[in-house]
Amino acid sequence: MTFQLTLRGMIAAVVLLSGCVAPPPPPQRPAAPPQAAAAPPLRADEARAAARAAVDRFLDVRARVEPVAEAACRRQAPRLDCDFLILVDTRPGPVNAFQTLDRSGRPVLVLTAALLLDARNDDELAFVLGHEAGHHIAGHLGRQRETAVAGALIAGTLAALGGADPGAIRTAQDLGAAVGARTYSKEF
Repeated sequence: MTFQLTLRGMIAAVVLLSGCVAPPPPPQRPAAPPQAAAAPPLRADEARAAARAAVDRFLDVRARVEPVAEAACRRQAPRLDCDFLILVDTRPGPVNAFQTLDRSGRPVLVLTAALLLDARNDDELAFVLGHEAGHHIAGHLGRQRETAVAGALIAGTLAALGGADPGAIRTAQDLGAAVGARTYSKEF
């Protein structure tokens, strides 16, 4: 019996294996007091005021956190670029934050507008910024990229050994890279 891995078989194996790790439970918010009713939707002027307050809070927190994060980065990872660019992603979307690098390699910390509106206080925003800076200081993007490359290599090799055509090999490489990056993200 010869072993031949088809692209469908490989995808099925990856899907089955990706279910081996349970996703983390969703974050729990404290329950509202029983007497509290759902807040009515904000009027346009109230929504603008809330957005302005969130931006002001963000600017204040950024001004306080950025020099501390940059000093910690220079102290703990002197070979890294520690000149953080801290931005808000204003596109509609979920409450989220992430770190990335711009084209020149400068570290970028991004908070979504939804996160700014959801944060209950300055401490939460400062924690999120510090957390994202910590990813940069710990070199997580580089490690995630390494696991993505390894995943692409393994999946592409298996597809090629299974007789896949070049298009299927590229698809397998893309899938392997995504699984490798996601595996790293879950672990760290």
